[in-house]
Amino acid sequence: MGKKKNRKYYIILATLFLVLVVVELLKPKTIDWTLTFSKEKTTPFGSWGLYKLLNEKNQTETNTISLYEYFKNNQSPKNPVIITDVFKPDATDIQKLFSHVESGGSALISAFSFNSTFSDSLNFEVARSFKNDKIGSYFHNPHLNSNKHYPIQKTNFAAYFSDFDSTKTNILGYNGIDSTNFIKIMHGKGYFLINLNPFLFTNYEIINEANYEYPFKCLAYMDMNSIIWDEYYKPNKFVASTPMRYILRSKGLSSAYFVLLTGIIIFLLFESKRKQKIIPIIRPPVNLSLSYISSIAHLYLHKKDNIGIINKRMRYLMEHIRLKYYLKTHTIDKDFIQDLHDKTGISRKKLRLLFEQWNAIRSKNRISFSELSSINHKIEEIYKLGL
Repeated sequence: MGKKKNRKYYIILATLFLVLVVVELLKPKTIDWTLTFSKEKTTPFGSWGLYKLLNEKNQTETNTISLYEYFKNNQSPKNPVIITDVFKPDATDIQKLFSHVESGGSALISAFSFNSTFSDSLNFEVARSFKNDKIGSYFHNPHLNSNKHYPIQKTNFAAYFSDFDSTKTNILGYNGIDSTNFIKIMHGKGYFLINLNPFLFTNYEIINEANYEYPFKCLAYMDMNSIIWDEYYKPNKFVASTPMRYILRSKGLSSAYFVLLTGIIIFLLFESKRKQKIIPIIRPPVNLSLSYISSIAHLYLHKKDNIGIINKRMRYLMEHIRLKYYLKTHTIDKDFIQDLHDKTGISRKKLRLLFEQWNAIRSKNRISFSELSSINHKIEEIYKLGL
């Protein structure tokens, strides 16, 4: 009799679990448009893609504590890069940050708005303009604009500086309504880079062919070898303050939690008279669906677009050469290779072999995986040699 009761309990529990799994599988996938700007998030408004690409160029450290704690605990601090919706440091954070910049450091902060303590300290004000058409950004320096402007797809407002101290400020960029949205504020021996367009630093915009260059050109105003990525001043960082709230906010964990509760209730109703056994932990199913963004390289590889991968890698390489060594890259000839050799110390032969192979395949519509592997190996080799 006891075995039949046990079987009934397990059948009911298994049926409920299967129903839940089927419902989850058949339910249409929804895109999470939450603003996170986090390097951990592959959602549209996370910044996983940007951080991944930064790490490919330079090993980028991450900061997960306040600016006050970071500068207090580091004798040789790096320059912070902060991407968020609202930048709200407290007075002690501001004091340490200003001291770092005043002594010759720098900081890039991209946000839609700032608390008054910070903005008043640098003498600027921010306003918004609402538009129905697409809003973008462009640089004050025309040589940095590959396109007429960098469009944004998922917003109908533009933040801009309504006031700033012109004696200490250089204008670096504008938005689509010709209002200033990117400035450089001198402070002591260093400077602040204040940007009002954090959308252009997200996954959604960086996979856009028209926009992927924008964040790197903003960061080019800093020493790329001496930056630290911020994960502390992010939106909703402290929302999940208890374990239960974290579980209920996660779809997979909340489903497993309610299945567990249902199983306990059924057990109490049907098996309360028998000796209770240990209930095994039911692990939530691993989500093996494709992430919204894997990376630009993985996107091309998934499409087997080998020529697209190499063109993208070479474009980053040439951009790196222009920004770091101030060389013109529109003509690849003996003089260019000699100049690059003089500045980097990399042998002319290695440089010549790379550019000759690229020149041989760039006009092709398709290349084999072995050709892709060969030229990629040459690119990696010259990076390792100190490019």
